[in-house]
Amino acid sequence: MTLVVGAFGNASGRILSGWMSDKVGRINVLRIMIGISTIAMPALYAAGSHVGALYVAVCVVYWCYGTQLSVNGAAASDFWGTKNAGSNYGLLFTAWGVAGIIGPRIGGVLFDRYHNYQAAFYTAAALAAVALLCELSLKCPGAVGTYTTRPAVRGEPA
Repeated sequence: MTLVVGAFGNASGRILSGWMSDKVGRINVLRIMIGISTIAMPALYAAGSHVGALYVAVCVVYWCYGTQLSVNGAAASDFWGTKNAGSNYGLLFTAWGVAGIIGPRIGGVLFDRYHNYQAAFYTAAALAAVALLCELSLKCPGAVGTYTTRPAVRGEPA
């Protein structure tokens, strides 16, 4: 059942965050989701013994994951243009892959040291907080700190 809940959260994040990014901007959606991840990771650990709360926490964590997967590609194009979108997104996705290799290793080391996963979940939250600080320091393309979906008018700088 947890896999179904996670898949629902992931798919919902992918679909609805595109709509959200049109409303509030891609970078703002990423900021919101990373901020939620900062809170959701310790909450996921705390919810582990309560089935209903666990399902909610899993859905939220996977929602954030799905959001990042769907919005990062478009955000990369917003920042660096579409000419090299595949290469730029490939580099961004490679960094995500490296984190997918390093993260479980960190979790394993923390489990070996403390004999539970609490430190791993709190470390994940701390790393998400660092990512949020990095996201907050970005200068967004477009007007007033957010990406606008309005197409460029002829003669207007892109």
